[in-house]
Amino acid sequence: MHYKKLEECHLNVANIAAMGSGDLCLPVTEGTTNNAIEDITRNEAVASGVNINPDIKVNIGEADCVGVVGTGNFGKAITNKLVKCGVQVVVGTRNPTGLFVSIEKALQEKIVILAVPTFSWPDLPLAKIQAGTILIDCSNRTKTCAPDELSQAEKLQQLLPPGVHVVKGFNTISAYELENMTFSAGQQIPIAGNSQVGKQAVGLLLDKLGYHVSDMGNLEQARLIENIPLALFPNWKKPFLISVCLWMFLYFLTFARYHFCSNNELCWHSKGLKNMFVKYINKTCDCHALVLLASCYLPGIFAAYLQLARGTKYSEFPAWLDNWLKMRKQFGVFMLFSASIHACFYVLLFEPHFGKVHIPTPSKGSWDWDNLLTVQGQEASYDLRTNIWIAAGVIGYFIAVILGVTSLPSVSSSLSWKEFRMLQSWLGWLCLILCSTHCSLNGWTKLFKFKDCIFLGSEQLPMILPAITILLKIPLLIPFVDARLTQIRQGKVF
Repeated sequence: MHYKKLEECHLNVANIAAMGSGDLCLPVTEGTTNNAIEDITRNEAVASGVNINPDIKVNIGEADCVGVVGTGNFGKAITNKLVKCGVQVVVGTRNPTGLFVSIEKALQEKIVILAVPTFSWPDLPLAKIQAGTILIDCSNRTKTCAPDELSQAEKLQQLLPPGVHVVKGFNTISAYELENMTFSAGQQIPIAGNSQVGKQAVGLLLDKLGYHVSDMGNLEQARLIENIPLALFPNWKKPFLISVCLWMFLYFLTFARYHFCSNNELCWHSKGLKNMFVKYINKTCDCHALVLLASCYLPGIFAAYLQLARGTKYSEFPAWLDNWLKMRKQFGVFMLFSASIHACFYVLLFEPHFGKVHIPTPSKGSWDWDNLLTVQGQEASYDLRTNIWIAAGVIGYFIAVILGVTSLPSVSSSLSWKEFRMLQSWLGWLCLILCSTHCSLNGWTKLFKFKDCIFLGSEQLPMILPAITILLKIPLLIPFVDARLTQIRQGKVF
């Protein structure tokens, strides 16, 4: 395997440093050999701010191959990934046959990936590992690591001879992902270790595999890294809680509008309680979906105005806005969920409307005109407003489905930035406009009337946030405003 020269990887290392890495590109020349680390003078290292132990002989310029200890699911997956990326691999196993070598042989490589469970560590010849070896611990825990508890990587470091350096990493990648994800660019892999040179070598290896590195710090931070796979939807808890609270609030208002108000007077009446599980849920999901859809685009509007006011994109957003921007994807998924429930209810409950005809009651030889019967007449035709209302809702829903599908990593990774922007931005705004049209036309006669005591109608309440979002978007479409915002987002500072 041939790593990229450090002089050629300044963009990747710059990205790592921006994430708090602290790794630096040392000036390695074109003719770097297997003893490249020895060609870097101590003066250069000190000038670069990197502490290098003279006993460490890690080859960060070029490496013959990478050792992988373990032939389980993860060991096979990481081996295949390395080979596909042009990395030479030596695989060590307890039963060396064919292409496999002994564990002792694999541990002689300068960079070794330890892909075996922790209970097998005592059986490994760890004491024979040479000083200067980088040992990558990719093991995972079964229970959360407490702040005052040693991580598995720290325990592994205690089992090793002096001069062997453990780097925690690769444990946030699953074997399934390694085998099936052919495009991994942009995904950040957290690493931790006490050796800056070791982390730099692992960073170059990850870069070769198409990943970005997030340097978490010294080996103590492995406790946080080992807890990452154990976290259950860490980025979804807050958006889910907000979404559920919003849905419950909207359901309460729907319930209150039908049972706490009668003839525009506050009072309790129980008529219609049977509709709690169908009609009220349907109306709540309708409101919920539209509010969440608007909340996906409103923070972007706030960010645009803030960038225009500051004249730069290089200043940080307020914490509340930054968190809101990060929750847009989750809000979009919950929006699609509520919209799907609303669509299913309408498909099941919607029925054609027929006119009513009154006829007299037949009697012996005559017709009783005093007692009229009501029978079903011809099917009533829909007016223009109803046709637009139905069309806007159906088209808006399926656009939302397209937005949801293209937000999946497996789909979005195959799209160019221009394609992704067209789908998520242009189609997203079209979806918001169509869904807002669907809601407003459905209750057009009640949109500006207040007859439910203190409770807003089911067409009034969900239109507040979309109306604010669309109105704030209009000034940003003015040509000179749009041109200035485009320049700011391209990096120009005013």
